[in-house]
Amino acid sequence: MEQPNASLRLILPTDKRNPCFTLYQTEDGRSLHVYYGLELLEVVPAAADHPAHRMLVARLYNADVKVAVLEELFDLDHKTIRAWGLALESGDPDALQRMLFGAPRKLTPAIREFIAGRWPQLRAQRCRNHREVLQNEINAYFGVSLSGESLRIMMNQLTGQAGAQAQASTSSGWTTTMT
Repeated sequence: MEQPNASLRLILPTDKRNPCFTLYQTEDGRSLHVYYGLELLEVVPAAADHPAHRMLVARLYNADVKVAVLEELFDLDHKTIRAWGLALESGDPDALQRMLFGAPRKLTPAIREFIAGRWPQLRAQRCRNHREVLQNEINAYFGVSLSGESLRIMMNQLTGQAGAQAQASTSSGWTTTMT
């Protein structure tokens, strides 16, 4: 719980466009105090991934606080801020869930494991369009459409891991000499 006499630092003052809301950050940087006029409206965690923090950003956007100020204050892109504000305003449960918890990741651990197992097989078969084959198989098996760029990044990671493992095995002290 917050200490009643905690030191606060003003991070969002009032101005012509925002005559009512002020935001203060606690000295330790762990929470934000939102004032409407002289009244404390709410205290939210300063953690950017916390749902209450995202809701605050969305409410400030919907209250017509200048987007450029919100971008700088919360270190967010204006498109993200707008999307959160519109999601909150719409009341759509799916949009609110995406806003609060982020979009679900397409590249799940199961899909990563599938790629890690299937890609070496395709390389061994000398498949020239391995990305396209993987995209089609992932879509068929998992119902997810991945971009070629996502697959390229994943394959580069796999290649890097295989190279590191090969280098580790050769530098482990087991060397053979020809006499």
